[in-house]
Amino acid sequence: MTDLNLTGAPAAQGPVTLDDVRATLGDTDPNSTNAGAVRRLLGRGSLSTIQRHLDALRKEGVAQALDVAGAAPDAPKDLIAAIWSSAWAAAQARTAGALAQSQQQAQALAQALAVAQSDAAAAQADADESAQALALMQQQSQQIHEAHATALAAAQALAEAQQQAAAQELAQARHALEHTKQAAALAAAQHEAGIAALRGEVDRLISQLADLRAALGRSAPSTPRDDI
Repeated sequence: MTDLNLTGAPAAQGPVTLDDVRATLGDTDPNSTNAGAVRRLLGRGSLSTIQRHLDALRKEGVAQALDVAGAAPDAPKDLIAAIWSSAWAAAQARTAGALAQSQQQAQALAQALAVAQSDAAAAQADADESAQALALMQQQSQQIHEAHATALAAAQALAEAQQQAAAQELAQARHALEHTKQAAALAAAQHEAGIAALRGEVDRLISQLADLRAALGRSAPSTPRDDI
């Protein structure tokens, strides 16, 4: 199987027609190429459409080959004596022609089968390539999904850890504040108690001083006062 010996096809638009395929083939035998090669030259169209047009062109070639054999010539009227020999020769010619035609048809069918197998192999190769690309895309999508899921789980775990740490710090701060309040209340109570004790001691000393003054006043002799 050979590729088309063409440099390229004109950039056209719209569905691929039979004339597009015929113009692309040029003098190339339709049986010597396949739909994939024609599509690469056309640069457009589906493989099924190109294959249908390619099969049509191959059938045209087979029909032209089958029309080569013509009808047997009429026997000359003036040679009645040679009718049998002419008929025999014509029968032999027809038999040989039919045999050659059958052989040609068999060869054409074998070649068409080889071309069909090549087309099927090319289509299978394209399908395998598409399947591999799809599998790769699915694998990449799965990997991205798993990476996103892992990142989300890590972010959630970090957020929960931060929340737990913040709650623990808040509890510790509350405990420390409560302890500080209790210590401050105890210190204030101790201060008040100290002040009260100090005041009692001052009051006791003042009372003793007053008693001492009174006692001193009672024990001192009276001094006469001079008249003025």
